[in-house]
Parts: sequence; structure tokens; C-alpha cells
Amino acid sequence: MKKFVAIALMLLIAISICAIASAEKFVVTTESDPLNIRLASDHDVILGGLKKGTILNADYTDKYWAYFTYDGQLCCAYKGYLTPAGGGSTPAPKTSKPGPKTSTTVTSRNISLNEASMIYVVSDDVNNCIHVRTRKDTKASSLGELYPGEEVYVIIHGDTWSRVVYEGNYGYVLSKCLEFRGYNLPEEGELYRVKVANGTTLNVRSESKKGDNIVRRLPNGAFVKMMEQYEEWSMIFYDPVNKGFVMNKFITPVEE
Repeated sequence: MKKFVAIALMLLIAISICAIASAEKFVVTTESDPLNIRLASDHDVILGGLKKGTILNADYTDKYWAYFTYDGQLCCAYKGYLTPAGGGSTPAPKTSKPGPKTSTTVTSRNISLNEASMIYVVSDDVNNCIHVRTRKDTKASSLGELYPGEEVYVIIHGDTWSRVVYEGNYGYVLSKCLEFRGYNLPEEGELYRVKVANGTTLNVRSESKKGDNIVRRLPNGAFVKMMEQYEEWSMIFYDPVNKGFVMNKFITPVEE
């Protein structure tokens, strides 16, 4: 009996040692404070920040993220701004309670994702993250960060900059950092593209006549799904759920 208890105790100790070894310790090494704490189930949700130099005990990691538990929920931080902590003898301080989001001071305008007709993702070739800028300038204010694999809803995909919807605001990201995923439109219907002069928009009306209510204005290059075509007008879906009428001369078919 004593021998059995001794063996069981040894097994329990071995399991505990393995469990401790599976955890990883990191030091936050952001270029500027703080490093965003994100909700693991939805990386778009920022819960707060970790200051540079903070030691973080991660329960586990994947290619891009370090995961840890705080207040009973699973959170994560981007590994690009974490450095493995050496030694392991110094106890990690308790993670401070996440503070208010600090990535942007811009008030959300509640712009719907349906404003965008395209869906892209941030390329895996991006080293750390890309910034969503308030204008087409790398020195412009940042609305926030996007990480490899994250979806981006794109209104216009340009040669250098893409106009996107980000947390209820319009923003701009570098097009070279994005990879096409699909269209933010219904599956049915033929794919068409808006063709108007740059800087102008195409009126989408509630009925097929010029004097009718304008329900949406679409920029040059936006995609739509054509459902029915008449002599001068077409009925189109301009987002996943809403439809209207546009003049045929301002849309052109797209070969997929």
C-alpha cells in the first residue's frame, strides 16, 4: 500500500512539473505603450493594455498570439511585441486590470460593414501589424492595428492605399499588406463593378427612375450583384441584404 501511494505521489509531482513547463513567460517589448490585450474569441475586441516591461505568464501560444486568463476569460496578446523571459525564477506580477482602449481617440461614427463590398485579410507576410490610418499617409493618426489573418472590410482597393471600415469609422491601410478573400455580397446574381469618374459616386435609387429616392451612393470600383436587368436600369444588391436600382451605363460585368 505504501509503495502504491509513493508511486501515485511521484506521478502527481511529474504531472505538475509538466503543467508548469507548458506555460511560457514573456516580457512586453512594445515600441510604444501599451500592448493591446485582446479577447481571444474575437481579436477585434481590445480590453486594455500591458505596459512595456510587464512580465506575462502565457497559458499557451500559437504562431501569432500568447493566451492567458484574466478575470475568468481567455485573453491574448500579439507575440510580435513579446520577448521570452529568461531564468524563470522571478515570479510574474499579477496582470493589472485592463484599462480603457487607447489605440484611438476618434469617436466611432457607427459606419456599417455593409458599406464595404470586398473582404480582405492581412497577409501572413506582415511582420507584426499594420496601422489603420485616418488618411492616406503613413504619418497620419492611427485608428488601431490589424494583425496577420484578420479580416478587413474594404470599400476601395487602390494601388497604394485601400479605404476600409474599421470599428465604425472610415480608415486607410496599405494595399500591399492585404490579400483578397471574397465579396461582401449575396452569392446569387452576376458580379458587376461600378464605373464612374474618380471622385464621384453612383446613385442607387429605390425605384428605376431618376427622380426617386437615393438609398446609397457607391464609389468608383465598388462591386454589386446584378439581379435583373432592363433596358436602361438594373436591380442590384449593393450589400449583403439591401437592393436598389442603378443605370446600366455606370456598371460593367466582372469575369470571375
